[in-house]
Amino acid sequence: MNFKNMSLSGKIFVGLFGGFIFGFILVGLGGINDTVASFINNTVIGSFSVAKNLFVNALKMVVVPLVLVSLVCGTCSLSDPSKLGPLAGKSLALYLLTTATAISLALAFASFFEPGSGISGEEIAAAAKDYVPKEAPPLSAVFSGLVPSNPFKALSGGNMLQVIVFAILLGIAISREGEKGQQIAAFFESMNEVILKLVTIIMHIAPYGVFCIMSTVVYSTGLDAIMNLAVYFILVAVTLMIHLSLTYPILLVVFAGL
Repeated sequence: MNFKNMSLSGKIFVGLFGGFIFGFILVGLGGINDTVASFINNTVIGSFSVAKNLFVNALKMVVVPLVLVSLVCGTCSLSDPSKLGPLAGKSLALYLLTTATAISLALAFASFFEPGSGISGEEIAAAAKDYVPKEAPPLSAVFSGLVPSNPFKALSGGNMLQVIVFAILLGIAISREGEKGQQIAAFFESMNEVILKLVTIIMHIAPYGVFCIMSTVVYSTGLDAIMNLAVYFILVAVTLMIHLSLTYPILLVVFAGL
């Protein structure tokens, strides 16, 4: 099939597997001599790292405005703002149910297949030597920090919980303001379309970004580590497919009658 005529997801999978294979090729070429290895490290991987960082930063760039604008649009479009409470409660319950199901599936498959059994303790220690776990904040601090004292600081800092709360409160205020609120709502609706178009533009470069990411990861990680992680990768993909094809259809049948 012509690459240009493929769907976006198909192109991303081509970039994924293409980067995987190209990374293996770079590993093989890097073992020829020090000159080739130096060229690959400094030129090829250096260029790919720049492209990878640009792509990942572009994805991060749209997250906060996408969440803010879409939540404002969704909240202010409610004909009756009093319905927000029950809707939020049902959304939270559904989120907890699907999350608990996903965690249960993951633990069950991980316990049965033991995907990390091929990795030695020394490899785990070497990989985690620079990892410093963050201490979980107390529950009181989480609740007291829900409402941002400075919404612009929350937006610039990417504090998603505060951004969500601010977006919901702003949407409620817009829905209660009448004619002027409708003008603001129309602005956010237009802004939402623009943000979605920006997401579409970024996703069209996703196959190339994924290619650079996979090539860099495979080359820097090495063949042995990649093979040890292959079971983990496959297990994650299979578990996600089971969750997608089993959990969500059951919920649609039980709660939506579809």
